[in-house]
Amino acid sequence: MNASQQGQDGPVEDMHEITEEGRLAGLLAQVRSDARGADIVTVERLLRDRLADTGVELDPDELTRHAKEIAG
Repeated sequence: MNASQQGQDGPVEDMHEITEEGRLAGLLAQVRSDARGADIVTVERLLRDRLADTGVELDPDELTRHAKEIAG
């Protein structure tokens, strides 16, 4: 059996290790999309929730900086 005929042995996300920076970049992209047009308070809350959900740690000053950038 060649590689194209073999089944997938595990979840795709387990095949490639994601760095902390990669997870943060993905999280920020998702929040940018979800929070388009939102005020800074809403963006900060959404960021805090997503960070807690994913276990990504971010300095409070960095969180505020990203929230300001996303809120415009």
